[in-house]
Amino acid sequence: MLLTISEKYIKPLELFSKTFPFLIVSSIVLIIISRFILNFQSGIDLTDESFYFLHSSQPENIRSSLTSFGFYSSFLFYLADGNIYYFRLIGFLILLLSATFFSWSLNCYITRKILCGDKLLELSWILTLAISVTFYYSTWLVSPSYNFMVLIGCLLVSASAIRIVTNGATTNGSKRQESSTKDYFYISLIIAGLHLCFVSKPPSALLLYVLVTIVFFSAYVPIRAISKALIVGLAWLALFLIHVSLFDGSLNIYLDRISLAWELNSLLNSTLEPSFILNKFLFYLRNILSKEVVLIIGVIALVVGYIKYRLSNVINLPMFIKDSEASIKLVAFIGVFILIFNYKLFYGSDVGKGGVALLFFLVAWYWLFETKRIQKECNQISNIEILACLIWLFSCSMAFSIGSTIHPILKSSHSLIFCVGCLCFIIRVTNFKSATIKVEYLYMAAILLMITLNINYAQLKPYRLITPIAEQNTKVLLPIDGEPHKVDTKTAKYINDLSKSAKKAEWKEGMVLLDLTGGTPFASYFLKAKVIVTPWYFGGRDNSEQWLRKVLSHADTRDLNSAWLLLAPKGHYRFDKNILFEIEGYKNIEYEKVGSFTSGFRNEQQELWKPKKNGEPDI
Repeated sequence: MLLTISEKYIKPLELFSKTFPFLIVSSIVLIIISRFILNFQSGIDLTDESFYFLHSSQPENIRSSLTSFGFYSSFLFYLADGNIYYFRLIGFLILLLSATFFSWSLNCYITRKILCGDKLLELSWILTLAISVTFYYSTWLVSPSYNFMVLIGCLLVSASAIRIVTNGATTNGSKRQESSTKDYFYISLIIAGLHLCFVSKPPSALLLYVLVTIVFFSAYVPIRAISKALIVGLAWLALFLIHVSLFDGSLNIYLDRISLAWELNSLLNSTLEPSFILNKFLFYLRNILSKEVVLIIGVIALVVGYIKYRLSNVINLPMFIKDSEASIKLVAFIGVFILIFNYKLFYGSDVGKGGVALLFFLVAWYWLFETKRIQKECNQISNIEILACLIWLFSCSMAFSIGSTIHPILKSSHSLIFCVGCLCFIIRVTNFKSATIKVEYLYMAAILLMITLNINYAQLKPYRLITPIAEQNTKVLLPIDGEPHKVDTKTAKYINDLSKSAKKAEWKEGMVLLDLTGGTPFASYFLKAKVIVTPWYFGGRDNSEQWLRKVLSHADTRDLNSAWLLLAPKGHYRFDKNILFEIEGYKNIEYEKVGSFTSGFRNEQQELWKPKKNGEPDI
């Protein structure tokens, strides 16, 4: 009788013990998601985010831009009916869905190699890796942008490439002669991802195409790999030409837009000049040496100590690589160190984020010393394949970063899902049948803790917002979506004063506003002003005035002569309104000041001016 009662309770307890870790992981993931959803209605950046809004709301009016992401984010913008909350939410859900596809694809590849039988463990890893895409929001720029489009493209391409390799995996390791129907579906996703990257940031797409070609050669015999690469390239070109004809009107118009944008960019910051590149390199080198030298020395000391203590018979690197367990551990340590290096460079000494790097280092070091030797009869993946996969995944992270004005290592902190993928991959393949499931859940806990700390910091110090997200609680009405949005008190006063001044002066939607503040394009978005040539007039640079003259020379003179002005008389990035007199076709128009207000970010006094009507007295 006692035995029967005992068995009655033991089975549910065993079931609970198996499902409990998964329930914890899934609960934490849901909490992280809810922290985003509940805060999307708080905060609005007057600079970069407003720039994204203008791109998404008026892509057809932008005549100078190297990126065309606005044509695609505009679908999301209109789907959200211009509502900022839903615009952010839709973008977040799409990004999370793309990350889940990538996570699932990587899991399929791993389980195809090691034949893991624990479905709850697999699902836990899928959830953990997928939610790590929220590292993208580490600065709390939560609205869809060109970086957002590039990350989605990278996830689609990498996930689809992994699926092609997984579907074609053979027991004897031979390469395939033919393609399956599934392969063509994933190839179509690769084409879509490459196109999305190319129209948002071309260098990212080019590197991804190289990575995809490498995958084709690893999966197919050479002749098939070449044909697949050519098919992808030609289909990608055809899709691009369709895009140009639909959105730009013709290839000539597209090339004119790109040519003007290239000329303006080179004029504004001279990023292509050798002196600029050298100065950037020296700047990052100086930062690395000043902040990272202690960490690097410490890591070298630990590695040397490990080699001496645990592998005393090893005297050179070639012999070190021959040792199966040692080589895998070395690769794992390098991968984790790269992740730490990203964090240290990006976060510096900020409270909270520095602890993230330390946590990851401790977990990695514990695993480095405690992982048991892999049982060779169970290992179906070679050390070379492990190393190739890690390099390929890390290269996907670099594909996201390349082409930015920010250093690629710094920029890759927004695409850490690929680095977490490296960590997930190496942990799972090296711990197969040599470590308990509890240990893998320990690693998941460390990753989820990193994500939580990252979100905490992002909401504590959001990008160009003057207070934390928790203090963005003053409601203002945004005319473009007709619903209240939460901001800080200073920004709320700025928005309300701007709105009152514009209404009193009889501003109407679709009018032209020349924002000569040079640093905050929010007013153009808020007032639904017509974009002239480019959505943001960048001030404060060496050649800003020359750049603006070039921009306005491509504007319609009717727009210039009917435009209202937004000025910042003492702003750091301001333009002088007299620059208009240097534009051919501009009439000597007199203006009257109709409002004055102080912005939250930059804390600068701004003034709204409207053209005088004929016969009005001077003010």
